[in-house]
Amino acid sequence: FVVLTKASASTVALFKATTPTLVALLLWLLHGERINKLQWAATVLQMAGLVLVAEGAASEGILEGETEWWGAVEFLLVLMAILGALAAVWNSKALKGIDTPMPILNMYLYSS
Repeated sequence: FVVLTKASASTVALFKATTPTLVALLLWLLHGERINKLQWAATVLQMAGLVLVAEGAASEGILEGETEWWGAVEFLLVLMAILGALAAVWNSKALKGIDTPMPILNMYLYSS
């Protein structure tokens, strides 16, 4: 919750939106899952958008006044995205090892 007091909601949402891309990259790196051309294109576009938005915010002075906190906020935002992606990768691999249809596993996961 500290991040929400120091960064805008749109900045937090932007970093959180990188989780699917990080999941795809981690599955590719750690488990050798293939990424098709469309997924690579989406990954490149998303990362380019993240850089453009961050650069635009910095050049417009949006981040000024938060300079003493911004390094810690950036760290926490990146940590949030990476931990979310790692949890999703772990869930993906754990659930694929169970011989139960995915809709039933999802009902179990999201009902509690």
